[in-house]
Amino acid sequence: YVVQFADTHGNLSPFSNEVTGGTTDVPAADGATAIQRVAPNPFNPRARVTYSLAHAGPARLELFDAGGRRVRTLLAETQAAGAHAVTWDGTDDHGLRLASGTYILRLRCGGTTDLAPVQLIK
Repeated sequence: YVVQFADTHGNLSPFSNEVTGGTTDVPAADGATAIQRVAPNPFNPRARVTYSLAHAGPARLELFDAGGRRVRTLLAETQAAGAHAVTWDGTDDHGLRLASGTYILRLRCGGTTDLAPVQLIK
């Protein structure tokens, strides 16, 4: 499992495993593969996820529930280096609306992994 804590001011702790330092409001360093922003967060009904890729190649952006189960693949394709964005509508891979709660986004590309929390509220 991956764990991250937030205080009442929105300050986020480091993730509990192999992470490159995902956050929801701090842009990544130039040339980094990272989730840059999730907005709004918390969200309902849609959130825009912006991310950057350091290198062109196969990229995966997946969403996991609190139990560590993958519930949605937002992206699984080869992409160019640079800035990108996707929108998540709060549904799983089957188009079913997910419950309110905190989910973890995982971006993988070129051997780099970045994570960020996203909160769905109803």
